[in-house]
Amino acid sequence: MTAFAPPWQRKGSLLPLPTLWRQEKQARRSERRVRKYRIQRRLQGLAWQLKGVQICGRRQRGKNAGIAVATDTGRAVWTGLLHCDNYVACPVCRQRVAGEYRERLRRLHAAIGDRGGQAILVTETMRHHGWHDLAKLRTVLSAARKYMYAGREWKDRAAELGYIGMVRVVEVTWGPENGYHPHSHAMMFFSRRLSEEELGHFQLWASVRWMTSVAMANDRVGGTFGLPTIDRGWKVTATGGIEHYITKMGIGDQGANRAASLEAELTDQGDKTPRGERYSMDELESRYVTYLEDLGPGGETAEVLAVIRAYVEGMRGFHAFHVTPKLAERIAALPLLGGLPACLATDPLASEPAGELRQVCDFTTEEWYTVRRIGPYAKATIEEIVEAGGTAEALRGFLADLVTGRAWPHRLDPPDPAWVDVRASDAPNAGPTGPDDDASF
Repeated sequence: MTAFAPPWQRKGSLLPLPTLWRQEKQARRSERRVRKYRIQRRLQGLAWQLKGVQICGRRQRGKNAGIAVATDTGRAVWTGLLHCDNYVACPVCRQRVAGEYRERLRRLHAAIGDRGGQAILVTETMRHHGWHDLAKLRTVLSAARKYMYAGREWKDRAAELGYIGMVRVVEVTWGPENGYHPHSHAMMFFSRRLSEEELGHFQLWASVRWMTSVAMANDRVGGTFGLPTIDRGWKVTATGGIEHYITKMGIGDQGANRAASLEAELTDQGDKTPRGERYSMDELESRYVTYLEDLGPGGETAEVLAVIRAYVEGMRGFHAFHVTPKLAERIAALPLLGGLPACLATDPLASEPAGELRQVCDFTTEEWYTVRRIGPYAKATIEEIVEAGGTAEALRGFLADLVTGRAWPHRLDPPDPAWVDVRASDAPNAGPTGPDDDASF
């Protein structure tokens, strides 16, 4: 064996590193699952939280809650439960909705690219300060986009470049110095590939137009926001330059797939690390739970919670994702893009036909009550058992071991109070006393 062989193939090597790497990856994934549900549980217990978020994943939609596995992906899927689908306020649904949009955008991007088209990334920002209200910032940003992409001048420029349409998502970060920072990322689709010269001219023209649009929106709303600079207000990054931008923001690496990088920047809010002392909402929610469990409800915990509450209230009723009207019609009408899949021809962000679900277990009322009372650890572990090929008998055995104390949730330190509650009662047979009765929230 040569010296250039992998370490686990060299003579005398005792460590099967690929196995260790897989185990470490699985352990990190397990911790993320538990953490995700712990954050959701803590946020659901807040009195001011939206009703839909409070009951997300808790209330049964049908007769029985259950767990299934998707035959095409092998991922665990909860069945018979209500989900809020709130991208803004629910950490669990935010991750799920972002994943769905990412896959749909990847298919749309690939379809347009295969037919000679191109997609570019656009970022729209504006100046603000810590005392500015998030709802008014959001209103000015929306009004500026309406001025930006309307009028004869924009239509002529769009026709010249072969513009088809765009899909946009609004993100919000927060910093102690400048407060909330709402901004939007958009994938703009074109029927042909643009040259570097065309992109440069488009960048300059659009930057000046964006400054004018923000000024008009500012006057309309009566805000006190400053005008964006010509180099930072409206930015366009072509596919060839996206890897550096994604790496700088904390996603992927220089070898990441280009198409995947565009979709990741648009949808993976929780995986990005904003520049400077700014935090995404996923980071703030995680910090709130950490502070709450380590420091108690006062002090820094209350400060972070106030930021989260203002964010939820400021974004209430706002749809994070926006698709250009008639995008599907424009795609279908282009000769170069003919022959698109049927789902893309009618709706550019339509989901693929859902794969079959193989039901693994339907929980009884008492069993589901046990899952709810134990909380995040039970949900995360049940998903792992199902994805590993576990049966209904294995799931019921796991729940029985939890209640009797044989399966200690060792990854939670300190132990989850909800688990202690279940063990102390020693039987969930009494069932919930009301539709929202749950001591773990």
